[in-house]
Amino acid sequence: MSVTQILQNALSGDPNLQQAAEEQLRAASESNFSMYMVTMSDELRQEDRPPHTRRLAGILLKNSIDSKDRRTKAQFTDRWISMVDEQANEQIKKNLLETLSSPVREANSTAAMVIAKMASIELPMNRWAPLIETLLQTVTSKESPPPLVESTLDALGYMCEEAVEDELDISVLGSRSSQILSAVVTGMQYQGGSPESSVVIRRSAIAALLNALEFVRANFAVENERTYIMQNVCALANDSDVVVRKSAFECLVKIAEVYYEYLDMYMNVVYQLTIQAIKQDEEVVALQAIEFWSTIAEEELSLEVESTKDGENSKLKRFVHIALDHLCPVIFDCLMQQEELQDDDTWNKSTAAGSCLDLLSECAPAKIIERVVPFVEKNIADQTNWRAREAAIMAFGSILEGPSPMVLNPLIEKALPVMLTILQRDESLAVRDTAAWTVGRVCHVSKTQVTRYLKDLVGSLLHALKDEPQVAKNVCWAIHNLGELYEDDIDSQEGTLSPYLEQLIVAVLEATLRPDADEGGLRPAAYETLSVLIQYMPEGNINIVERCVPLLIERLESTVNNPGLTADDLAANAESQGLLSGALQIATQRLKAPGIVQHADRMMTCYLQILNQGGGKSASVSEEVIMAIGTLADVLEGEFLKYFEAVMPILLAGLQAWDQYQVCSVAVGVIGDVCRAIEKLFTPFAEQTIGLVLAALGNNDLDKSVKPLMLSCLGDIALAIGGEFQKHFDPVMVMLQTAAERSIASQASPDDHDMVDWLLQLRSSVFEAFTGTFQGLRNDNRQEIMLPQNEWMIRYCQAVAADEMLLSAKRLTGEKLLSQAAGVLGDMATTTPGIAAELQKMDWVHNLLERVCESEDASIRRTGMWATAAIERQ
Repeated sequence: MSVTQILQNALSGDPNLQQAAEEQLRAASESNFSMYMVTMSDELRQEDRPPHTRRLAGILLKNSIDSKDRRTKAQFTDRWISMVDEQANEQIKKNLLETLSSPVREANSTAAMVIAKMASIELPMNRWAPLIETLLQTVTSKESPPPLVESTLDALGYMCEEAVEDELDISVLGSRSSQILSAVVTGMQYQGGSPESSVVIRRSAIAALLNALEFVRANFAVENERTYIMQNVCALANDSDVVVRKSAFECLVKIAEVYYEYLDMYMNVVYQLTIQAIKQDEEVVALQAIEFWSTIAEEELSLEVESTKDGENSKLKRFVHIALDHLCPVIFDCLMQQEELQDDDTWNKSTAAGSCLDLLSECAPAKIIERVVPFVEKNIADQTNWRAREAAIMAFGSILEGPSPMVLNPLIEKALPVMLTILQRDESLAVRDTAAWTVGRVCHVSKTQVTRYLKDLVGSLLHALKDEPQVAKNVCWAIHNLGELYEDDIDSQEGTLSPYLEQLIVAVLEATLRPDADEGGLRPAAYETLSVLIQYMPEGNINIVERCVPLLIERLESTVNNPGLTADDLAANAESQGLLSGALQIATQRLKAPGIVQHADRMMTCYLQILNQGGGKSASVSEEVIMAIGTLADVLEGEFLKYFEAVMPILLAGLQAWDQYQVCSVAVGVIGDVCRAIEKLFTPFAEQTIGLVLAALGNNDLDKSVKPLMLSCLGDIALAIGGEFQKHFDPVMVMLQTAAERSIASQASPDDHDMVDWLLQLRSSVFEAFTGTFQGLRNDNRQEIMLPQNEWMIRYCQAVAADEMLLSAKRLTGEKLLSQAAGVLGDMATTTPGIAAELQKMDWVHNLLERVCESEDASIRRTGMWATAAIERQ
């Protein structure tokens, strides 16, 4: 069978043919990888092959050397270097470069993509040195046919993208950035050949520039080069081709995001271009022009935050304030271009304008009011035009997050009664839907006015909860916000919402059973709203929760004992299982052991059946159910023991679900809950659990977000089993010290919020694991085995205390981290002879204790004072 036929079979709709072809391709790759790669590259090159099989050959080439997973990519790179001989290597490259000139777009564009991926391996090793020069000459040569220029520009753009994403060493391309930029601009200005070929080359060129924009930072920092780029981008924003114009505006959006501080001298031109595009251009172009202003607003909001922290920010240009007078009318016009049946997922000029207006109001809260209020007043009462009414309500709802309560409250006082009337009576579904959303936003921002109109508000929401699903979903969101608005009443016997809570909960539960509850996301919205109402229920109304629990359990039981469901029904059934388990988890937290123990057997029976049957195949359902089990363990404590043997295999399986890291994360947390609930009775399961945790910590495939939780879990196990932890002590301490050293060696930019959060969490989990181990051993008088660990832990405390950047990035989290270090030092001082005297000689220890004792948080101060006393009295 020919290679072409095998590739056609791999694309076949016949699963038997497809599976057989995939097996043949896999066998060919494994038996002779070098020959396999040459064959695929040759198949991609051959002009007499079908376009779809050529494209598949190229994708198989790419997938053999590239992976989103860095570890897998490293393995693929090693295989390429070690298994493809020099002759094959040269043949593959030759085939790829020849394919760039193919007139078949499926082939030449795929070759461009493969070349970029291969360059990320070859160029840093100086094994494909002529490549860049070859590509540059191809673009700039007048002899190059249009398909070759087009695909070569693709390749250059992809290579720049690889460099930005660190897949290709940027230094390899860095010295050629000016030449690459010139080649791309040459393509942007291309006018040769037929009009059709000219257009496709400009499309590839502007797309290449979009991929290269972050790569050309050095060029953008030079004014004349920056101006050259901006002039050419702005020129293409007026191009005759809509695809080119769209890409040009995408470039302007990227420039706003990456190079905001350089935009001053170009904003007049860009302003004119964006306004014109929003008013007159095709929607795909207009959306990008709106996105430009959304991006500018986001950048200015970020700079405003920095100004609040550090004083005036010279980078802040306040473009939004300057443009607002002329920008608002254009945005208002877009708001009135709605589709009649648009839903939450619709993205058009109307929805984009609403999102942009939201950002503009946060960026210029004082000025936005002056422009929006007249528009709302003019249009909200227009009974002849539903678009005008809906746009007015959308405009009002979109600005509620920006201005201060002092400015907003008078406006809301005037508007809310009107919104409630519209919500109940307007003939237009779209208007009622937006009114429900706007009322939800009011419930989020204005406690004063919500309380004033609470009776009418609740009545309107209860009425509108019976409306069409898309309206009812937004009503649920409004009730959700209403519950959160009065969260401070949770410890009260009588809360502000108390007179209405039973009505609200009954109505929300009824909404979950509507025949059309599957439409528009109504059912999950209703259950999530129910959970919020339960979560913030005033203590004096807790009897309502007690009455809800049997009903929720009954519904959950009906989803478990429900045979003969279709595939669609199974998905809906699984969703209900997750939602009901989530609601029961919140109810369990509120009722505690006295209120929940009588229902525990039925709940656990359902939870275990779900996890042992089909529901457990869904990661999201598994997460909800496992968390519900953990909460039950937490509140029942020792009473949970009777369920333990049935639960533990599920939790251990969760620990090994590395490909579903959310499930793994939840399982780790629940093991901690179980340890705290049954304490030393966990001992028989400790060895297997610790082994799995250590294996997970040592595995690079597991998402790093789970690893801090794993370390904390080790501390929970140690605290639970006490002296029995001694047999696991050595490997755990090795892992703990390794994690501590990694957490100090790893660095994060203050702007990299995810990395900052992860490092803070990792460092905290090291302290938690160490403290749990120490206290568990001390409870059984075996703390002496900790003594050899004190030296590295003291160094770790010092390193943590010295990292000012990380500590100040999240002030309260940083203070909690310091209090953990203080607690560890205090523990050492109370148990280790002579160590307190050594600590007293260390200036950094005094500074750490002083900072902890001065915290505004009372619990942190208490830890600091205890640690200070423990160290000084020894």
